Amino acid sequence: MTNIRLLNVLFGFTVLIMAALTIAKEATAKGAEPYVGMIQTCKATWYGPGFDGKPMKMDEIPYDSNNPSRIAHSTLPMGTIVEVTNLSNGQSEIVKVTDRGPNGKPGRCVDATRAVAKQLGYYVNEHAGDAQVSVRVIWLP
Repeated sequence: MTNIRLLNVLFGFTVLIMAALTIAKEATAKGAEPYVGMIQTCKATWYGPGFDGKPMKMDEIPYDSNNPSRIAHSTLPMGTIVEVTNLSNGQSEIVKVTDRGPNGKPGRCVDATRAVAKQLGYYVNEHAGDAQVSVRVIWLP
């Protein structure tokens, strides 16, 4: 009888954990507050030379498509430090969110500089390049 009771307790505990994980995943998908360690999966694109020299939302420095440490993100706070990993090849880079984008493109959450896209291995040419990525929050401002 004790083994059956133990199995019932373990089963109940497992159900509670699964429910908590499901709720946490849904909250993240609905735009909950970001937190260190949060991971988001989405499509990343890059934006290039046509924006060179233009101001970014963070007003820190003008846009430079050759900057290897800056990205635009659709929702994370400016100044957030993230690790972006290309899910098809495992390459990753630690970068800073300094701009907003991509705008109005469902499923996309990252616009990288050309340099970051090259480092992550998804730059194809001056007109193409995207990848499925994970974005892990390392530091929040």
